[in-house]
Amino acid sequence: MNFDEDRLKAYNTPEECVDLLAKGSSNGGIAAVFDEIPYVKLFLANYCLKFATIGPTYKTHGFGFAFPIGSPLVPDVSRAVLNVTEGEKMVQIERAWFGESTCSDSSTSLSSNSLGLDSFWGLFVMAVIAAVLALIIFLTKFIHEHWHIIRRFNLSLRERSRILARKNL
Repeated sequence: MNFDEDRLKAYNTPEECVDLLAKGSSNGGIAAVFDEIPYVKLFLANYCLKFATIGPTYKTHGFGFAFPIGSPLVPDVSRAVLNVTEGEKMVQIERAWFGESTCSDSSTSLSSNSLGLDSFWGLFVMAVIAAVLALIIFLTKFIHEHWHIIRRFNLSLRERSRILARKNL
């Protein structure tokens, strides 16, 4: 991740981590913690009023199995891992090991830098304006080039449309 090795600090206890976070990176502490999910959950179980996780967390990142090519076990094991990590069983395991959270989910209460449709409203407005201007320019140019056909009063609208269609095909 291209972190400067001199700025990385190890800690041994949750209390030491709290102290480093409280100091901040400008005062010899740290600005963020990167750790395994179980350790972060255990840390937040005690300090969720002061700290929060931000961004997506991946439960199975760095976790895998190796099978011989063509093994019939692959789909069954993959399905079983997904069922456990995404199902009610994982919630039960987390409750058993980490207990019930005394804090609300702090990661949902903080704003995120992720993009949504509402992030692009200005871009949508500019695209609509550009499309309307292009249509106006096209219609103005078309009418100017074909004014001699459009202004004929002795032809019906249907006849004028047919003549214009034949000329532009």
